Amino acid sequence: SVDIGSGGPSTPLLILNESLYVGGTDSKIHQLNASNASHEFATFSAGLFIASALLYNGSFYAGSDDNRIYQLNASNVSHQIANFTGIRSARSNGAVRGAFLYIGGGAEVYRLNATNVSHQLDNFSTSADIEGGVSVNEQYVYTTNRNGRIYQLNVSNVSQLIALNEGLGAEVSYATPVIYEDS
Repeated sequence: SVDIGSGGPSTPLLILNESLYVGGTDSKIHQLNASNASHEFATFSAGLFIASALLYNGSFYAGSDDNRIYQLNASNVSHQIANFTGIRSARSNGAVRGAFLYIGGGAEVYRLNATNVSHQLDNFSTSADIEGGVSVNEQYVYTTNRNGRIYQLNVSNVSQLIALNEGLGAEVSYATPVIYEDS
């Protein structure tokens, strides 16, 4: 059996092809065999992984309490591709659209290069910590913060505020906006 720490998983379980990915309270990302989860393929150690992880185009992304976003090779998570340093409290859910990773950390929304997350393109400062996550469509990035505000940002440059809703109260602070696109 695989030990992921006494506190259990710290990220949701993700599955891609033959691999099952999970962050453990042992400060590791575990890549397990999806057909037999007692078999571990690889691990990556850093701080406690606290943000919801995501998979995109051969990369595994996760935020850690060591103030970094890690980009790992999804085929073997022991191989780090890049990391983004300086993000405070990377607890929010991220989203990938096109060639960009959008993620919140502390009171900031960041737009990073999805092929190399060490390259920050721009960011936006909200009035309080982002606890939920970010959602992205073709034109906009949406997020909520601890003060109950909903921010609508330009997808091409998140430093540009499009609209702000301040009237919803703190109840929305942990919400992640959901975007439904009918095709």
